[in-house]
Amino acid sequence: MHEITNLDAKGLRHFGLTTRGLIAVLFGVAVPLLFGGVIPWWPFVAAVALAMWGLIGHATLRPVYRG
Repeated sequence: MHEITNLDAKGLRHFGLTTRGLIAVLFGVAVPLLFGGVIPWWPFVAAVALAMWGLIGHATLRPVYRG
């Protein structure tokens, strides 16, 4: 089992922004296009919230990163 490294503020910001992009692309675009559905609005709201969380309160992302 690999040890999860501790991230500094820059790393936690990067984690928040990367996760935001994955949520928006995967759940907002890819899944609806694959299954023929309409593009939902909630993944983009979650992505904006996660981006704000990563930019403003990045220190509080540590428990989410650690799992």
